[in-house]
Amino acid sequence: MLATTCLSLRIIPPYRSISPVDSAMHTRSWSIHSSLHASRGLTWMHLSHFNPNSLPAFQRDAFDLAVSHGVHPVGIHIPSTSRSSFFGLRTPTVRGSPVRYFFSIVPPSSELGGRMRLREDVGHKTAVVLWRQAEGEKADLVHVDVLKDEGFEWRDHLYDLGAVLRRT
Repeated sequence: MLATTCLSLRIIPPYRSISPVDSAMHTRSWSIHSSLHASRGLTWMHLSHFNPNSLPAFQRDAFDLAVSHGVHPVGIHIPSTSRSSFFGLRTPTVRGSPVRYFFSIVPPSSELGGRMRLREDVGHKTAVVLWRQAEGEKADLVHVDVLKDEGFEWRDHLYDLGAVLRRT
């Protein structure tokens, strides 16, 4: 069982641009969306980015959905610091703790989906929330996208958050 701190949320500062690693994982999550939809003969379309600070308690509510509905793994980044040589001797590279990236879904039928107005237009819209979690730290919200996804059944592709965080 994971400690409570592993399944908690760290409130982030106002929405900001994302780092190069975060951007690469965001791109990878889009590739996963494409593959999952193509496997069912469906398409998806990016409609907009969503500012999580525009709704009170968005991060907490989105994380609660991640815990209750599940997540999909995106990738693991292991930060490293290269060291230069010292008198011709190469010093070892220092590696940090793994940072796991995963995404969760905000269904249009959820209370949060209603507050995001995912149900207002014709068509099926879903919000996809990209998260990162460094080992032993709280989850950080990285980015939120709103997709039109033809009613794709996400529940078939979401896994228990604890199991995803325990992956090596």
